[in-house]
Amino acid sequence: MRAILHYTEPADVVLEDREIISKVDKLALPSEVATEAFPIEKMYHGSRLAPKGFTHVHHMFRPRAGPNAWCVVASVRRYP
Repeated sequence: MRAILHYTEPADVVLEDREIISKVDKLALPSEVATEAFPIEKMYHGSRLAPKGFTHVHHMFRPRAGPNAWCVVASVRRYP
């Protein structure tokens, strides 16, 4: 049987993390982020995506993960 470990962050670390997350959440969407609409009617799974609100490329990424993913894409595009 495996032991379950419970770890609690110190309150000041949790507060600092939440402040950083709050700042990141307020950032504007970078210009590198693709915002084009999906061609839902031409897509095989379009009928499953659209009702869930996924109508544009940037909807596929969480608010904090999207800018990070597109920074990587932008970096890759700079090098042939």
